[in-house]
Amino acid sequence: MELTQAQISHLLNRFPEFELSYETISHNKVSPDYDIAIAIPTGKKGFIWFTFHQDDDVCYLLDSNKDKKITKAIRLDLVNLEYYQKLALGTVLYGTILIDELTGKNTFILEDVYLYQGLSLKKQTMNHKLSIMLDFFDHAVANAIQKKEFVFMLPMMWYNNENELNGQQNGLPSGSSAGLPSGLPSDIQKIVGYTTHHIQHRSTSKIMPYVNIFLNRKLNGILSNAPLMCSDTTKTQKQSTHIFETQRITMDFSKPQYKYPTVFQVTADIQFDIYHLFAYGRNKNPVYYNIAYIPNCKSSAFMNGLFRKIRENKNLDYIEESDDDDDFQNMEEDKYVDINKVLLLECTFHQKFKRWVPVRVVDKYAKVVHLNKLVR
Repeated sequence: MELTQAQISHLLNRFPEFELSYETISHNKVSPDYDIAIAIPTGKKGFIWFTFHQDDDVCYLLDSNKDKKITKAIRLDLVNLEYYQKLALGTVLYGTILIDELTGKNTFILEDVYLYQGLSLKKQTMNHKLSIMLDFFDHAVANAIQKKEFVFMLPMMWYNNENELNGQQNGLPSGSSAGLPSGLPSDIQKIVGYTTHHIQHRSTSKIMPYVNIFLNRKLNGILSNAPLMCSDTTKTQKQSTHIFETQRITMDFSKPQYKYPTVFQVTADIQFDIYHLFAYGRNKNPVYYNIAYIPNCKSSAFMNGLFRKIRENKNLDYIEESDDDDDFQNMEEDKYVDINKVLLLECTFHQKFKRWVPVRVVDKYAKVVHLNKLVR
């Protein structure tokens, strides 16, 4: 049962307060403590909230936008099991909401646990969270949802190879500048059942920020042989025609160029707010550098206006609204974006997040920065 906006507002008055796990993007080699990797799915993000309503134990599926603001709430019907009485003390799960087009089943890919049976997991390691996830799947998943075809799943996970953490890619395409592999391992590619948005590296033994490494579709060309949820399995993933080189690079933030406005070649990714930056290498050949930083709605609308045809470009209020059902189920996002368009943009460096922010378009005769001015 979908809740009205008035019901959502009333419900969220008692939605627990908690800090989302801190995520960052790697620029240098990372600690070997990052021993596990997760293939984060492409799709709408949301929460599962086990709580109470009057005398009933209930479960809500909460859709969220990219700012993690709740935009939609659906009450799910649960089997009356004793285990849910414990979950109803306050359990909040976070993940991706997918639809399997072959079966029509709604699937929640569980990525994180913030509260469990009334207890905060803020100071708990990933090992502890994994044990809780296993407990949840052992007790709660079987016959958990009545009437609605709803399935809980874990994302694809694997242990990082120690050599990869030390910078040896073992044949995988190198990341923009990270010491972690930026592509899915070949064995994972064959069995992952959804479209991967990015790889997230976590430490199982220490409380550390999650490190995200985005997949460059042109670099990786990853196409799963398994049926994809929220995707037409008969279609191949479109790739940009932009030709560029890739190099193993290490950024040097001490170089003077990071203090000045800098011009990059820029292309858009299929994913919203993901834009790829290219510097010049030998003979003015484009070399992949990194992903741009889009800090706010104004910057997002600016970039949308250059590369995309979406309603957010005309009205920022749309950003906080839930997507239409047709848009949600249609994962062919390339029809709204020109992935072959290449522009020269002047960017400024964001000291806190260590990434470049696009500021304005420059003419085609502007001088694109040489890679040597940015890396060691």
